[in-house]
Amino acid sequence: MSQEFMDPEILADFFVEAKEHLETIEPNLLELEKNPANLGLLNEIFRPMHSLKGASGFLGLNKINSLAHKAENILDELRQGSMAVTAEIMDIILAATDALRNMVESLETKGNEGDVDTAPIIARIEAALAGGVAPEAPAAPSAPEPEPE
Repeated sequence: MSQEFMDPEILADFFVEAKEHLETIEPNLLELEKNPANLGLLNEIFRPMHSLKGASGFLGLNKINSLAHKAENILDELRQGSMAVTAEIMDIILAATDALRNMVESLETKGNEGDVDTAPIIARIEAALAGGVAPEAPAAPSAPEPEPE
């Protein structure tokens, strides 16, 4: 959604809150990498992600909302103990957080959520939620095996 249809005061509040949420999430993610069993840190990451999801949904910022929602899902699984904090999972959450920051900055400076391609990050989240971790980038197709003579 373009910001031209939004109340400027509400949008200004969103920018302040979104940046605060992301500034809370990022250092806690880095700390969680060092202390993966710390449930308190997971809660400190989950709450602002949940708030960012809610605010973006309220404003009709579908791209931000969709990614925040998926990131919230994986954080919830971690909080419930259904998934373990691993380097791969942390990489996915950090990638989502970086993309969210880029979209918020684009919305503030350019008036739209930008051209961040969230599909690969969402695919990685969905793969992790399904029990496997998707690679960062699709692997190149391998050469076909030669036919035996």
